[in-house]
Amino acid sequence: MLAKLFQHPLFLPALAAVMIPIIIEWLLRRRRRRIPFAAMRFLQDTERPKKIRMQDRILLVLRMLILGFIVLALARPLIQPEDVISMDRRDRLVVLLFDATYSNGQRVGNLSAFERSRRMALEVLAGLPESVQVAVGVVGHSLKPVQDWTADKGLLTEKIEGLAVSHGSGAMRDGLAWALEKIKEKPASGGKTSELYVFSDLQAITWAKGGAPLTLPSPQGGEGGVITLPSPQGGEGGVRGSVRALMPQIGQRAQVFVADTGGKGSPNLFVTRFEPVDKVLAVGVNTEFLVDIQTANLPEGRSLPARLTLFVNGEKRHFEALSVPAGGKQFRVPYKLLSHGEQLLKVMIEGDDSPLDNERLYLAEVPTAMKVLLLDDQATVPPHQRASVFLEYAIAPPSAPGREPVSAFTVKACAWQEAQRENFGEYAAVVMAGVRDLPSGLASRMQFYVREGGSLLVLAGEGVEPFPYEALFQQGSGPLPALFKGKEEVPAHSAGGFLKSLLPDSGNLEEGTFRFFRPVAVPDKPHEGIKTLAQLSSGQPLVIVRSYGQGKCALLGMDPGLAWSRLPLAADYPVFVQQLLRAMVDDPNRLVNLNVGATFSEPVLISAQHLLLKRPDGQKVRLAPEAVAGEDLPRVAYSATDVRGLYDLEAPPGVLARSRFVVNLKTDESDMARLSEDDFRSQVAREVVFLSPSQNITKRVEAMHTLRELAGMILILLFLMLLAESSLATRFGLRKG
Repeated sequence: MLAKLFQHPLFLPALAAVMIPIIIEWLLRRRRRRIPFAAMRFLQDTERPKKIRMQDRILLVLRMLILGFIVLALARPLIQPEDVISMDRRDRLVVLLFDATYSNGQRVGNLSAFERSRRMALEVLAGLPESVQVAVGVVGHSLKPVQDWTADKGLLTEKIEGLAVSHGSGAMRDGLAWALEKIKEKPASGGKTSELYVFSDLQAITWAKGGAPLTLPSPQGGEGGVITLPSPQGGEGGVRGSVRALMPQIGQRAQVFVADTGGKGSPNLFVTRFEPVDKVLAVGVNTEFLVDIQTANLPEGRSLPARLTLFVNGEKRHFEALSVPAGGKQFRVPYKLLSHGEQLLKVMIEGDDSPLDNERLYLAEVPTAMKVLLLDDQATVPPHQRASVFLEYAIAPPSAPGREPVSAFTVKACAWQEAQRENFGEYAAVVMAGVRDLPSGLASRMQFYVREGGSLLVLAGEGVEPFPYEALFQQGSGPLPALFKGKEEVPAHSAGGFLKSLLPDSGNLEEGTFRFFRPVAVPDKPHEGIKTLAQLSSGQPLVIVRSYGQGKCALLGMDPGLAWSRLPLAADYPVFVQQLLRAMVDDPNRLVNLNVGATFSEPVLISAQHLLLKRPDGQKVRLAPEAVAGEDLPRVAYSATDVRGLYDLEAPPGVLARSRFVVNLKTDESDMARLSEDDFRSQVAREVVFLSPSQNITKRVEAMHTLRELAGMILILLFLMLLAESSLATRFGLRKG
């Protein structure tokens, strides 16, 4: 305790010297004998002895105080402010932890929230003594240690000024766990000898990740309304501990300061979805793009004016003024793609203070038409003798010259012998209609094609036997969703004699009555990716599909011609076929339109030693293809997708099917639900000190790191007391001079 109050407490026993004047006075007091003399009693002045005794006592006290102040000056007493943690600056550790999640890009006055964080951090740094060790970490998409322990203020300033808002939304739990480990690296000599400064806009979702849910007042303005923010990464007590578990541990070793850099909850607009209504794109085909715009901090009944702009390959193609109501709204933007090839589309909205979540990208491969390969053993015979001709015309109905195409698909029919020379990766779908024998080479190519994102349709029609297709089924581990049985006859006058499609907008097929069908034997424990797309009116599944790898495989228990049914003659048969193809192809661009944190993966078709990836932030990363178990081709993968924008792999033609991909924001922080100081203390941690940008942080930190000595003041008082003692002694007549 004395060590906290005095620089040299060993001098304190010398305070006993204050007794020296008393001892001297007692030892040197002259012994007087009292001699009675009767006549002297008339000459005695009874007041004078009292006055002399009072003067002696005053001088005695002054001399005792002089000795006491001399001892105190040697012991060097200190004034220690309440926030000061340790006298020994060699023990001091300071951790600066930045919240750089994308919500910190919101404008707060003339600065962004993160710019305020950097400014406040530099003020903290300016107030620290030169010898204090500082470490810096940032939570963006994930935790990133920026600087290990150093006392070099110039280096720290450079590191802090170089920080920027990320495009991710990581968890503050990870940053606090890192800060705790850094503080533990250098054991303290006793007590709290460290400080943790957290600079954050206090977005609730950032603090809730990895811990218990947080309950906050509703930003929509409802009376007594609350919102509950669950933890997206598990419940309390996660892998590295929740925020609530970490804060007390940090509080035992360090003083925690939270710098609130967020705004006051201004309305926010953000785009959560941008994609075409019809994922099957083709040149010259009219389409619409869905744009979902959500709102935050906008009271019910109000709307926010906004401007929507569509860019195609960097050029403005559409502009529209909008009014977005509270709760958000879905808008449709019409656009016809007029050129083939890869197109980069971007939608951007304006009208709020948080620009980072106001845009979204979509990378689309736009072919002249979506190519479909139709495999048929009878492909070489004249069309009128071939059963699959109905399917061929349904996929790509003929259109008059000069008219817009009625289908986004084109079809090529060929036998397996010819198809061996085809690059299946160029086709959106492969249809096997009337393929009776399945060579091992075809089965392995089909399996690889589906696994890498292709769509395979197998028609088990007349003459097709189930045994050859076991190579695709593989006892349930292959792409084929089920094995099929022999054909069965539909009972006469049965209500189950026509096809009912479960796909939306696929037409009326009641006129296509069935006489025979092929039951598909769904396994007792079907793969969770199997579902029915069409069935007989009796409920018997007739078209089932299974997701396999990145693609899909469908099994159709029907014949492509008129041998089993009149379905090919139904007026809406082409509508059904094209909707079925759309359901199979789904979004052919889904593998190149990712969110922050997702992994891009692509097989390398031609051997390459390495590939160079250009990131949106200008960095370049060298990637090496790696072999994957169970796959024939090596694969290149990249998971550090922490920046929104376009990624470009520099590769020779033919090495990759898609060499570019885009990354968009996850919008989980765009709700702008913030923790107030009271919310933070009640739901996260109570023993913290809050800092605001309006405070003089530099002086606050300087005061915390300054131990004020009283020795100088004591010496001044000592000098004054010596003057007073000399003056009084002279005045009292006890000294000459």
